[in-house]
Amino acid sequence: MNMHNVALAEYTEVQRFEQLWIRLLIIILPIVVVVPQAWGVYRQLVMGIPYGGNVTPDAVLVLIFLVSSAVVLGIAWLIMKAELTVRVMPNELSINFAPITRRTIPWSKIRSAESVTYKPLLEYGGWGLRYGKKGMAYNVSGNRGVLLEVEGSGNILIGSQRPDELAAAIQRKITAG
Repeated sequence: MNMHNVALAEYTEVQRFEQLWIRLLIIILPIVVVVPQAWGVYRQLVMGIPYGGNVTPDAVLVLIFLVSSAVVLGIAWLIMKAELTVRVMPNELSINFAPITRRTIPWSKIRSAESVTYKPLLEYGGWGLRYGKKGMAYNVSGNRGVLLEVEGSGNILIGSQRPDELAAAIQRKITAG
């Protein structure tokens, strides 16, 4: 979507993972995983003291450290950079969950849009790009959103801090088209 098209949006909402517990997790998890492993690598390779009860070969120890560090730091980076942008455009609904996925839904495919209160953990297994018993969800915080009934895709929930406003903007589009 280019900048000219963005200017045509009738509604835009941008959300990020800003909950304190998520920010703490992003800080604590890498420390808990990376620091002890870095100490083990240093201890075995530099100090010559075997790390653990069964001595792990140096190359394997370094490989485990590099892979686990990359995974943990990669997940932390993804969460820090994640951003849910929802736009009501002239011809479609745009859902961009950067840097993971982007989706557009033409107005002709949306059957209904309803502002709802939901249970993120119980109904969708948490926040993020989720699949639950009620369908697919794009959410980053809170328990409010807009539930869409989409032809060929079933139900799609879009988490929103302004669900009534988003639902009204979508309703205007699907009733006009």
